[in-house]
Amino acid sequence: NWHRHIYYFTATGPESEITFCSVGRAGMALDQISVQHVSVSTQQASDGHIIPRLVHVHTSTAADWHVVLASWDLEDLESPIVKYEWAIGTVPGGTQLQGFTSVGRSTSARNEGLSLQHGSSVHVTVVATNAAELRTVVNSEPAVVDLTPPVITQIGDGVEDIDIDYQSSTTFSVSWDVKDEESGVSQCEWTQGLSPGSGEISPFQPTDSLSSSSADLTGQIHHGQTVYTTVRCHNHAGLESLAVTDGVTLVTEPPDSSAAELRVAPVSQTPFPAEDSHHSATDQLRLFWEGFVDEAGIDHYELSIDGPNNYTHTWLSAGLHGETSATLSGLGLGPSQTYTVFCRAVNMGGLVSDAVWTNVTVETKPPIVNGSSVFSQWQPPDILRLDWSGSFLSQSALVYEVSLGTVRGGSDVMQWVETTETSMNITGVDHSRAHYVIITAVNRAGLYASQVQRLSV
Repeated sequence: NWHRHIYYFTATGPESEITFCSVGRAGMALDQISVQHVSVSTQQASDGHIIPRLVHVHTSTAADWHVVLASWDLEDLESPIVKYEWAIGTVPGGTQLQGFTSVGRSTSARNEGLSLQHGSSVHVTVVATNAAELRTVVNSEPAVVDLTPPVITQIGDGVEDIDIDYQSSTTFSVSWDVKDEESGVSQCEWTQGLSPGSGEISPFQPTDSLSSSSADLTGQIHHGQTVYTTVRCHNHAGLESLAVTDGVTLVTEPPDSSAAELRVAPVSQTPFPAEDSHHSATDQLRLFWEGFVDEAGIDHYELSIDGPNNYTHTWLSAGLHGETSATLSGLGLGPSQTYTVFCRAVNMGGLVSDAVWTNVTVETKPPIVNGSSVFSQWQPPDILRLDWSGSFLSQSALVYEVSLGTVRGGSDVMQWVETTETSMNITGVDHSRAHYVIITAVNRAGLYASQVQRLSV
């Protein structure tokens, strides 16, 4: 069967050599070969420069097949155009993908049954024939086949190269890098939500540019909420890519310290415990705190000490890894002095809470045994009354531990009874035997002194 083939070429000189050949061992027969001159249309601007793109080409993908769409803008003022023919090739004027096909007077056409290679070029040739049988050939610019979406890299919150995690402004910005080597990036859109990939704050809308965008979300979010931005970019082949930021948290308020508490851990140098507000060491304090609250998260805490004789310790950072305790060393606190310890919280945005405080008194000396004897009185039938008023001197209140025994240092009658009074009555005591009483006075810092006395029968 004979097949008609039309091929358009551009002569580069007064003579052109045309060679017909077959590929491999296949035979080929030729008949009725003719060469005809046709006009190649270009569009002239007012300054004489040629404006291309009289034929517009677009490629897209549908399942495993690819679509080539073409449209053209041609006009003949002397004789009407009666027919258009179009072909698709991999080179200018080529028909490798589709031979010349008539579309009548339509100024657009499409082929949905092509199999194209990624990165290859598609050329469309259009032949316009007017009523006088004159033809004009128009070639499109090459359209690169793009089967891959744009590539979005380095997306981050903020307008700088460094991704931010916290901010105090309600104007949220995002920046990114996007590339498409084949067909180029046509547009980008963005949406914002309270979880990765969501868009409950704002729907998809065009971005300010192909690399960044900003929006004022005043009234739409509040302190402590994290905003996630999704960027969607399209290429000229109709493919798209998505990228999501890791989120940025709004910080507009300092931490709440209304329920916060600070205490000094009692550290005793003796077997007896110290009370919270008293301390026997002059070089260190062990501190504990709790109750600071911030929806945006607390970054760290700060501690400081004020005291007599212009003693002021600068704010020290603590809890950098979430700890709620710290030991301050090398303090040089003065004995018999009271100091005020402060603690405050700093949130992720650098805002500082009101400070909470507590007092601590440094007491380095144990109680002093005054030398006074313990007054004892026997009352029938088996009551022993003891009174040691004035036997001990101390800078702070004392707690007494009393033991009674029938041998020196013993406690076979009564052992380690605590009292804050300076006298007591003991029942069940044998008046016929000698007894020994041990009274230990413990101050609020846990320091102590003892007095042992034999009680006569």
